[in-house]
Amino acid sequence: MTPEEIKAFTHGLISGQSVWYVLTPVVGAVAAYFGAYHAEKGKNSATKEDIGEITKAVGEVNSEFNKKLEEFKTYHQLRMVAAERRIQAHQEAFSLWREFHQGYSQDDESWKTTYKKADKWYQENNFFLGKETRNNFYVALTGSDRFRICRQALNCKIRNGIDEKEYFELQSELLKIWECEVLKLLPLVFEEVELPSLAKPQPPA
Repeated sequence: MTPEEIKAFTHGLISGQSVWYVLTPVVGAVAAYFGAYHAEKGKNSATKEDIGEITKAVGEVNSEFNKKLEEFKTYHQLRMVAAERRIQAHQEAFSLWREFHQGYSQDDESWKTTYKKADKWYQENNFFLGKETRNNFYVALTGSDRFRICRQALNCKIRNGIDEKEYFELQSELLKIWECEVLKLLPLVFEEVELPSLAKPQPPA
């Protein structure tokens, strides 16, 4: 210190100003301490708020995930039930097809019973059929009825006499009904519910 500073300091001690010389660094240290303390406390407070927000966000994600998972489970269960019901419906459609596609060989009363049975079943089960089977089941049923009527008409004309040209025209019409309406249903019944092979898949070459 210079002689002037020493003199001023001595004068200050004598006049009571020494308190400020002693307290100034102390106050500065205390202020710095409290400033650091509050800053750290603020950091901790912010960290707690961040953790709260993260926890809330994770909870919302988990909730949404569980909701989607339940929806998927429900959807999968409905698909399984629908698949089982469709297989059953196609099996029944095949059994009914076997009855009505040979309707031409039945007497009138038996045919009415067969037709009504298939028609009633179709109205009650068409929702469970595959699209193509649904569209063609009734075509095959009504086609069997038409085939039966046309065949009876042909047989009647044969008995009463028919020329060759008309005979082949009627035969051609019968064949068209049989192939395009009656038989068309059969492969569709199987294709739309084809089950996976039970054989062990071969590894790729």
